[in-house]
Amino acid sequence: MKIELHSTKIRIDGSDYDVNDLDSMEVEKYINNNLNNFSFDGFYVNEVFIKYSHAIVFLKNKVGYSKNEKTDIRIFPKTDKFLKIVLFDSIGRKTNVLSKAFACLYSIFFMFLSFVYLLTILLFKPYIRESFDGYDGFYVSRSKADKKMINALCGKNIYAFFDSFNIDHSAYYYIPRKKRTGFLFKALFSSFNELKHIKNNVKKCYGEYSSIDSAKYYAKRIVHTMLFEYMINYLLKLIPSTFYTADNIDRFALIEEQLCRKHYRKIVCIPHGIEYGFVLPHCFIGDVFFTTSENASKYLSKLYNSNKFVFDYKVAKQMFSVAVEKKCCKKIVYFTEPREYKVNIIILRELLDYYSPKHVDIYVKFHPADYLKNYESIMKKVIVLQDFNEAISNNICIARKSTILIESIYNNSQPLAILINEKDKMIFDFFPSLNDNSIIKNTSISQLIESINRYLD
Repeated sequence: MKIELHSTKIRIDGSDYDVNDLDSMEVEKYINNNLNNFSFDGFYVNEVFIKYSHAIVFLKNKVGYSKNEKTDIRIFPKTDKFLKIVLFDSIGRKTNVLSKAFACLYSIFFMFLSFVYLLTILLFKPYIRESFDGYDGFYVSRSKADKKMINALCGKNIYAFFDSFNIDHSAYYYIPRKKRTGFLFKALFSSFNELKHIKNNVKKCYGEYSSIDSAKYYAKRIVHTMLFEYMINYLLKLIPSTFYTADNIDRFALIEEQLCRKHYRKIVCIPHGIEYGFVLPHCFIGDVFFTTSENASKYLSKLYNSNKFVFDYKVAKQMFSVAVEKKCCKKIVYFTEPREYKVNIIILRELLDYYSPKHVDIYVKFHPADYLKNYESIMKKVIVLQDFNEAISNNICIARKSTILIESIYNNSQPLAILINEKDKMIFDFFPSLNDNSIIKNTSISQLIESINRYLD
C-alpha cells in the first residue's frame, strides 16, 4: 500500500482525502456500535473523542492495516500535523523514546509556566466580599457566546461570575487571596497526575501519537482546568442554589456536573450552540438540558434514553432573538464558514452570476474566524455586513450548516440551508436541530435560487 501526505491531504493508493473529510456514515455507525472502546473515566473523554476518534477509524478502514502488509509512507513538506498523528495511530506505529522525553519536558515546562502566570495575576487581585442570599441560582460565564444563555435567563435572579482573570466579577476574586493561592498550588500538583491519566487513557483508546499530542495540548491548559475545579467547588459550597451553565460536553461541563452531584445541586444547561446528533462517550450534562429545537429534544431523548432534554420556545426565543426593528424588505444574506472557504466562494459566485444582472444585491456576513483575503476575488461584488444583529434579522439567511439557521428562525428571517457537497450533507444531518421544519434544505444552487425567489419581497 502506498500512502502520501500532502499538506492537508492524504493520498491512499491514488485516492485523495482532505484532513477535514476524515469521516463517513460507516464510521459513525461503527463508533456507535463500539462506543466502549472510546470511553474512559475522565473530564476529557468527549474532547479527545471528538478530536481523534472519527479520523482514526476512517483511516483504519481506508488503509486496511495488516501487520503482514508492507506500507510505503511518504511525507511531503508542510504536512498537517494532525494528519500525521491520526495516520500513524491508525496503522499502530509506535513513538520513539526521544519523542516521549521531549513531550514530558514540554509538559512540565508549560505546566510550571502557566502556574507562574496565574500566580502573578491571582496573588494581587482584590478579594470581593458579597452576600448571595436570595439568588435563584448562579453561573460562571466562559465565553462571549454565553450571552445567548444569559439572555435566556432574563427575569430570573441569577448571579453572574466569569471564568476570567482580568475583568470585574471574575469568579476567582470572590475567593480570599490565601485560599485562592492555595487552590493554585493544589492545581499544579494535581495536574501531574491528571495529565498522566489523560496520556494513559488516550494511548489505550487511540494510540501513542494521539497520547503525546494530547499531553502537549493539555499541558498549557491543565493547571487552569484544575483551578477551575477548585473554584467551582468553592462556589457551590458558598451559594446553595441552582447552577446554570452554557457548557455542555467539554471538560469544564463534566467538572461542573460532577461537582453539582457531589453537593446535591441542580444543574441546568442552556447550551450556546447546536447539539451533536452522534452519540458521545459522556452524555450532554445537566439535570435539565434545554435544546435549541423540538426535533433535537425528541432525537436526543431517544438517543440517550433520557427525559432531561427539554425544548421551551420561550427560552429559545430569549436566547436567540435580537432587538432589531423590522425592515420594509428582506436582504439576501450569506453567512460564511471558516472551513472550506472555497465552497463559500462557489456559492457566492453563482448567486452573483444570477442576481447581479437583475440588480439584486448579495450581502455577506463573514464568520469571525474567516480570512477576508480568501475572498478578494468577490469582495467588490458583494456588500459586507459588519453588524450581526442587522444581518440575522428580517432577512433571507443562507448558511451551509450553522447555528445561524436556528437563530434566523427567532429573528423574523427565513433560513435557507445550502448543501452542495457530500460532507456538508452528512454533517448537516449530524445536528438534529438543523432538521427543523422551518429550515429549507437546498442541495443545489438552482434549488437555492428558487427558494430565495419565493421569499424575496
